[in-house]
Amino acid sequence: MGYSEKLTDMSARMKSVLAVNGDSYSNNRHENNGTIIRNGVIYRNKQTTEETCVLNWDGTMDIYQPGHYCLLLVDGRQKSSRGMFLDEMAKVFEDLGCKAAYNLDGGHCSFMTMKEQVVNHPYKPEHEVEDGIFITEGLS
Repeated sequence: MGYSEKLTDMSARMKSVLAVNGDSYSNNRHENNGTIIRNGVIYRNKQTTEETCVLNWDGTMDIYQPGHYCLLLVDGRQKSSRGMFLDEMAKVFEDLGCKAAYNLDGGHCSFMTMKEQVVNHPYKPEHEVEDGIFITEGLS
């Protein structure tokens, strides 16, 4: 809480292969939205009726089959793309055969990187964010 950094800077620092930002986990509207644990440190411990996305140290995610991930980033608010409604996103994931999906809500300025390149067409210039998912090379 209270710390933010550009996704591209975080991604480069962590040498991630793929990164996508989340949004709003720390703003006041979402202060009671469940537990946040990062690198073994509990940042927020609140009960919720919402699902929780857990990325384990071994690279597995508790809402997907181990090792299989599908990340969807939708550019919106542009002439070329209005974005997607949740039911439209759900249909895409269903068509891809996903058994569960988790909405990070990247917000009005979603970013996705592949290595050190931004691979989407953001609506606005990059700004600092509080969180994201970072996929890195395995430790040898």
